[in-house]
Amino acid sequence: MAVRNAERVYILREEQPPFEAAGNLEWKQGCWDPRAVGLSIDSTPTSARSVLRLTKEMKELKRNPVKHCRAAPRADNIHEWTAVINGPENTVYEGGTFFVQMFIPPTYPFNSPKVQFLTRIYHCNINRHGVVNVDILRDRWSSSMTIGRILQEIVALLYDCKPENALLENIAEQYMNNRKEFDATARVWTLRFAQ
Repeated sequence: MAVRNAERVYILREEQPPFEAAGNLEWKQGCWDPRAVGLSIDSTPTSARSVLRLTKEMKELKRNPVKHCRAAPRADNIHEWTAVINGPENTVYEGGTFFVQMFIPPTYPFNSPKVQFLTRIYHCNINRHGVVNVDILRDRWSSSMTIGRILQEIVALLYDCKPENALLENIAEQYMNNRKEFDATARVWTLRFAQ
């Protein structure tokens, strides 16, 4: 149930929200007050839907986590998530720990999140600013996509680069034509930046 006032939409729930790791929340009479954590919620119904959807997805990720990955929203903003991806076994990223930031618009799930690696990584689909090029964030985006699905796609990129969607053509070319050199460089970067 949503209650409107001139400035915000407040979501009323009978159960406690799943923000245990988010710190101290004001929880009085079955009502979660977003002001207690500095969560800004627009007065648009889309933003309220977005908060509800993200809360549901957060619960689902807690029940069924993505392999090699943990993710949660910031304590003060459910629209900013951080993911920690452990480099999958038998890949050039094995042993690395990669931090990923997700900026989710208030219009989610109708618009896709912006995803950025905070940890440097040698990969043709991730540029030097950490921007990730995955087709489900662009051409194939639909409102049925979830944060979990996005994380699965990102983990899949660590198993196999997608040179056809390369942001860095020189690394894509190296991946296709000189795999041994690509693997060696990616391992060095993983040891240097992701340990």
